[in-house]
Amino acid sequence: MSFSDLVKLTDWIKLFLVEINVGHNVGLHTWIGGGGGAPNTYYISHTDGIVNTLKVDGETYSEEASLADCNSTDKSWFWSASDSRLYINFVDSEDPNAHSGFIISNFKFGFTNMQFEDEEVVFNSIWYLPYLDVDAIPDINFEVSDYYKGGVRRSFGSLKFINSDKFFDTRLSEYIFEFSSIVVKLAQKGSAYGDFAIVWEGLVGNIEWSEEEVVMDILDFMES
Repeated sequence: MSFSDLVKLTDWIKLFLVEINVGHNVGLHTWIGGGGGAPNTYYISHTDGIVNTLKVDGETYSEEASLADCNSTDKSWFWSASDSRLYINFVDSEDPNAHSGFIISNFKFGFTNMQFEDEEVVFNSIWYLPYLDVDAIPDINFEVSDYYKGGVRRSFGSLKFINSDKFFDTRLSEYIFEFSSIVVKLAQKGSAYGDFAIVWEGLVGNIEWSEEEVVMDILDFMES
């Protein structure tokens, strides 16, 4: 049975989760000195998502478990859940405002095909936005790619998201979606997060954006 056939079944409530690990150039923000409690750090407000990675000019900084640990560790960062602040300890505690390169944070946007009044779709402190157009879920296709030296090109087609409330209008320009990792999961309503099956892992490709919808090509390449 194809993926499209599975989607069309009506004997259970199918719940999709789409997780996109977007990037954000936080180096464009004004960083504030950590002060007496953490004098070697600087911070910004980071309210759009829980940071999972921080890179400076492509170098991955270490995530620390506490602000105190970040304060004592060069090339580290700490995300404070209590106030949604992202702290960074630059090389030799330098001021990140003087850095001319890229400081990129990564965090997940979560999307789903529906939300429920009696049972909200929230996992790992992420509220999944009900913008996924489930009627546009594609098949998984495989084809030989000459460009990739005889490797197999695995294509998921594209995903369509509803943009009627203009959620994507500023975010597509402010955040890095292209080439971000994306995971598509499926289970029935009421399932625990660990019970969702991963039906696709890949990268976001080309994005088409209009006032009413956003279409993202979803690609992955495997060399055999």
